[in-house]
Amino acid sequence: MSETTDNSTVHAESIGERIHRARTERGLSLRAAAGPGVSAAYIHRLEHGDRQPSVKALRVLASTLGTSVEFLETGHDADSAQVRELRVAGLELELRLGEGTDRVESELRELLLEAMDSGDTVTARRTRTALGLTAAQQGAHREAVGLLEGAIADPEVTPLTHPDVFAQLGRSYSESGQPSRAISLFRRCLDDATEVGDAGASAQVRFATYLSYALSDAGDIVGAEHAVADAIERAGDAVDPYSQVRLYWSQARLATISGRTAFALQQISRAIALLEATEDSLSLGRAHLLRGEILLSDGHLDEADAQFVRAHRLLEAGGDALHRSVLRAEQAKLQARRGDGPSALALAHEALRLLDGDDPAEQGRARWALAEGHAASGDVAAALTEFSTAEPLLAREGRFLRQLWRAWAHVLRNAGRLDEALDLLDRAASDTEVAEARTSAA
Repeated sequence: MSETTDNSTVHAESIGERIHRARTERGLSLRAAAGPGVSAAYIHRLEHGDRQPSVKALRVLASTLGTSVEFLETGHDADSAQVRELRVAGLELELRLGEGTDRVESELRELLLEAMDSGDTVTARRTRTALGLTAAQQGAHREAVGLLEGAIADPEVTPLTHPDVFAQLGRSYSESGQPSRAISLFRRCLDDATEVGDAGASAQVRFATYLSYALSDAGDIVGAEHAVADAIERAGDAVDPYSQVRLYWSQARLATISGRTAFALQQISRAIALLEATEDSLSLGRAHLLRGEILLSDGHLDEADAQFVRAHRLLEAGGDALHRSVLRAEQAKLQARRGDGPSALALAHEALRLLDGDDPAEQGRARWALAEGHAASGDVAAALTEFSTAEPLLAREGRFLRQLWRAWAHVLRNAGRLDEALDLLDRAASDTEVAEARTSAA
């Protein structure tokens, strides 16, 4: 392409030529300039004008060539703050696509330091958020807490403008054994949403349901039920589909804890029906997982297995390590109850490997699965050791203790230790025992 002046023709540099110039000025080979989804051969075709780069390719090349997308597109550089913003946007996209996670995290950490050194609070906050959400997705909840707390310290980050950040911070508090902090956070979010009236109606429902999760994790089932009732009242008739999903989910979760399995199945089935109309495969996978848990607790092994198969298909594609660990633990318990001890033990060990130590309740769930696997394999002593290990871990939340004690009692009864089994069954029937177990764990 050329531009004509009075006496001469000036060649306008193409995108491909600019890519070639940026690469050669930096002394990079085609292979060195390549990145996720952008091969050396592809760059060669771009530089020779045989292809036009996609938006994703430009972002990857801007990162590998140390320049900006704007420069590659126009030949004009943005200022340094804009370049950082473009870089973090590209890295966020790569994280969502699951490409080169370790490399992307490393670049985000470098970008965070650069933004902090430059006083670029916007990019620093955005980078902390991306790193925090990624850490949570990988099950590193203590690290996620530190990063996300730094992000919400920015006054521009509020429960109404960044609800996902607050939601994940609360979940990470709970998963790292700090349910009281999750409760305080969600109460604050609910207060902020309530202050703006009807404009915050969906946020009110959202944070009221999250508050119910946190309260149930802390063993306050009555408080959780009140929070759900409050959320239903706030929802009224004009509730969006996702708020309705959250309400059904909360009701199913609480009904499961209190042993009302028929109602729990009804509510989670309603949530699944709504989610199937969306492209949210992660939430749908988690819903099938919860439905499988409910069916398993009620003794419907084949139906639970079918739900776990669906959950596996959906979570393996985009789920985080935590939810895959939960799935493996539940599958392990299912195999144990079918009498297949070796398969149960293999699945339980995989559940443990998927965790990194920041999730006491899920560590407890995996240990519980190991206990049932050992019992199904005939090793009662190992089973009782794992039950004893699981109990204080699960007591951090409290919502699984009754189920654990019943499973433990079943093993003791089969071993002829009836008095110990009866003691555990008595504990499972007592709200006071759950509260005392949580206090001891704390």
